Amino acid sequence: MKYLNKTKISLVFIILTFLTSCTSPHITNTGNACTIFAQGHSFFGDWYQQTKTASDKYKIDMPILLATIKAESSFRSTAFSKRQYLLGIIPWGHISSAFGYAQALDGTWRLYKLRTGNVAASRSSFGDAIDFIAWYHRTSAMKAGINPHNAYELYLSYHMGWSAFAKSGPQGASPKLRQLAHNVAIQANIYAQQLRSCGYM
Repeated sequence: MKYLNKTKISLVFIILTFLTSCTSPHITNTGNACTIFAQGHSFFGDWYQQTKTASDKYKIDMPILLATIKAESSFRSTAFSKRQYLLGIIPWGHISSAFGYAQALDGTWRLYKLRTGNVAASRSSFGDAIDFIAWYHRTSAMKAGINPHNAYELYLSYHMGWSAFAKSGPQGASPKLRQLAHNVAIQANIYAQQLRSCGYM
């Protein structure tokens, strides 16, 4: 009986994940925050309201949250980490367990659900992913003393992990990661200007 219950729960989870991915909005211009929010409507929610709720809850700017998702998954609900190749040609799994809008790892996602009580959270749900990113950034700000408006350092901590960032700080990041974080900061500024222009901020 217990086995059947677990099977039913797994089946429901698979169906919900499938339905979420099928109904996830297709964003035609991920570089424009106004377009993202205008097109970010689905049966499962309103992206503007979900982003604003997460921003207000954790005191992290909406443009930083959006810029993080753009860098991680380009707003694709079922994005995976890069593939590994055996002998350079045979697909052999993925380089990490990162998945979904936020590219959250299995272990970090479990910790998020445990700490927040959002036990039904799905990485392919925009609302859950944006809440996760806001939670992660707020935790980074508290753990490492990062200014919560500093998109550059928040993204470095997001990518490096709390322990690595606490140990080495921004200087411990690779040149490639520093450039990526710089791009995220620029994108956050662009998003902020756009959101003001179309009345979302």
